[in-house]
Amino acid sequence: MSRADLRRLAPLLGAALALSVAPAGAEARTDADDAAGPLDLTHAELLQSGPDLLLRAGTTGRWSVTNLAPGSSRSLCLELERAGWGSRRVCLGRSDSRPGYVVVVERGGVGRVLAGVRLARPSPTSVRVRVPLRALGLRAGALGWRLRSSWSGPECGSDGRLCADSIPNSGSELLRLRTPRLVGCVRRGPAYRLRGSRRYRRIALTFDDGPAPYTHAILRILRRHRADGTFFQLGNQLGGRGPLLRRMLREGHELANHSWNHAAGPAAWQLRATSARLRRLTGFKPCLFRAPYGAISSGLVAAARRFGMSTIQWNLDPRDWATPGAGAIAARVLRGARPGSIVVMHDGGGPRGQTLAALPRIIRGLQARRYQLVTVSELLGFRSVWQPR
Repeated sequence: MSRADLRRLAPLLGAALALSVAPAGAEARTDADDAAGPLDLTHAELLQSGPDLLLRAGTTGRWSVTNLAPGSSRSLCLELERAGWGSRRVCLGRSDSRPGYVVVVERGGVGRVLAGVRLARPSPTSVRVRVPLRALGLRAGALGWRLRSSWSGPECGSDGRLCADSIPNSGSELLRLRTPRLVGCVRRGPAYRLRGSRRYRRIALTFDDGPAPYTHAILRILRRHRADGTFFQLGNQLGGRGPLLRRMLREGHELANHSWNHAAGPAAWQLRATSARLRRLTGFKPCLFRAPYGAISSGLVAAARRFGMSTIQWNLDPRDWATPGAGAIAARVLRGARPGSIVVMHDGGGPRGQTLAALPRIIRGLQARRYQLVTVSELLGFRSVWQPR
């Protein structure tokens, strides 16, 4: 998946994927004459882009996502099917409860609301949608798909039936999914960053001084709450941690460089050696560096940039390293959180039981305010480099 592509795909604003069912008593009419209705399909393509499904589609006429809704006369639905997984119908439309998110449609009813979907409208007659494979529970293998649309209008006749179209016209297309492997990221923009864009409700939770005994528990909390984190790693603590590091990447987290041994003002060799060890253990080349103690210099920022890394600091520090209590840690994060915030916490370097206790409260509080918890690279719009396994 390309993080730059993700940035170009604006978040869903007041739109969601939801079940669109023909109103009671309305029978769909096949668009045999290819009538130029608003949702008459001109093209559709479904492909895999790293860890996402990417749908590109176009129509003859103009339409608005906000006019597509469950039970309405207009629908645009992607039908998916595979052996052992069953079938799903995923449709564009409004979500009354959580606009800007996605609803997966199970057979016979609406499924759970999903985060992580992106929708873009390159023109009034086209759409691009990204859906994370893990949000749909999809793994490597063959996937059948078909795009269907329906609408009402004078071209459909006067008997109340709907026009309908599909690509392909019959049967389904086959897409073979492969397991993606994240092998790196590509920095861009300023070499020194404190926060991300304030345009979107996204926040990055970061953890320093690992890997450490507390890392496993933090990963469990993040997985339970479906949140991503960025882990700034010390090179001298990576030995024997390959399985843990690879698990972190598989679960959607980001690995980053925090020097070799946490020395203030580390020499360039520490940055180079830590990145090399991360890559040797995981196949992933980091593009983020954080200076120990936040002690930066122009020379250190320049060295990180030579090694392909942006220097990442933070704009929200709950001072968990001072062990002020779980309540204080959570309150400081929730009080200071803003769109684009980079939060610094710690999974190593000392006793982190208070951080563990505060983390569920932090995540629940931020998600209740409709923040999406993403990696730093995603927050900053860096491009990820994926390879199929």
